[in-house]
Amino acid sequence: MSSNVIKVLANFTKGQFFSTQKQAFYELPSELDYDDHAPETGLNNVGWKEPGETEIVNEARDIREKAHKLVKFNNTSLFTYFLDGSRHVYKICDISYEQKQVYPIIAGQIGIACCRRVNKEMHLAHFEPQNVLVLPSKAFDDLPKLKRKQIESCLQLVNEQIQKTASRNGLVEFNLDQILCFDAANRDEKYLNAAIAQVNTQMQEAEKKMMFDLATAGNLDQDHYLIKDGSLEYSRNKESNLNLSNPRVRNAFQYVIGVSKSFNPSLLVSKQNNSNANFIASLKVGQRTPVARYRFERGDASLAIWYLRIHDRKYTTGVFNGVVKLEKVMLDNDATTREDSETIDTISAHVFNERNPVCYGADSRWANHLYPVYITEKYAKSRYLSDTFFENLF
Repeated sequence: MSSNVIKVLANFTKGQFFSTQKQAFYELPSELDYDDHAPETGLNNVGWKEPGETEIVNEARDIREKAHKLVKFNNTSLFTYFLDGSRHVYKICDISYEQKQVYPIIAGQIGIACCRRVNKEMHLAHFEPQNVLVLPSKAFDDLPKLKRKQIESCLQLVNEQIQKTASRNGLVEFNLDQILCFDAANRDEKYLNAAIAQVNTQMQEAEKKMMFDLATAGNLDQDHYLIKDGSLEYSRNKESNLNLSNPRVRNAFQYVIGVSKSFNPSLLVSKQNNSNANFIASLKVGQRTPVARYRFERGDASLAIWYLRIHDRKYTTGVFNGVVKLEKVMLDNDATTREDSETIDTISAHVFNERNPVCYGADSRWANHLYPVYITEKYAKSRYLSDTFFENLF
């Protein structure tokens, strides 16, 4: 039996709903792994053909001595802020239009958390929660202005019904923040994946906005960096003004380091166009790879990318466990521009010093986790409504 929310959606969009078992997606399908650069995202796969640092580095570089000196003589971290975006995605039901194709309806909880470390204690700096609903584009008119009005009206009606359900269940206030649409005309992509990708894009935009706001407010500088969990190579959003193609955005992100726990090592190729996966897997504790310059195929931005082993392989269960991928936005897109090798070593040493304490036993990804990021992630996830409660709102 359908809820009033689903009935309102079906009536407003003139669709026919089909009750299905509600399903939660904690991990996105493998083809939607946004923690690394997939070939279809437009990343130019040049690897170390284009060096990304000032010194000529052809082998693994050990930064342990530098890391130890930082602890001995300074004992302060370069990193002050830690940001993580999280999302829970749920399939609510199916709907069809004109008695033809059946499409999924997706709901999502999004949480963007940023923690600030002061005197070795973690404090919440910002938290941005969002609740979204994703419908096929066929649910609304194709005319842009009319479509926006339709979505706003639909959102208001849906929120009225959701608030009634929430109140009956003891939740004082709950609102959907946005209704998003996925392209139902693109038959090259699975509808479910396309809908889930909209939730992920919304999360990415919220991440970028929070980082941009922190930077433009003067919180980030050469002594106060931010670690962002995951890649800095966001999928291109034509409606966003926070793309890396904008020099002002690149300048704002100059003190942001992306740290990925998972990655595809085969995408970093050598000068001979061979995979460097074995080289990355063979890194010893405290060693980093040379820096590669990755230019997007659209040619308007570049990233400096390198890998660092923070834990010994003998304590892990996989060859890439204990290795993190680091990214830094390059301010100048000129092909001759390089990141200063000393700066890269300093950043790597500070990341290495963040490897302890570990969250062993609390997270299967412990060897690739930085503890402040883990704490930030845990906070974001702690703010979610329970799956059962959230699903029953619809």
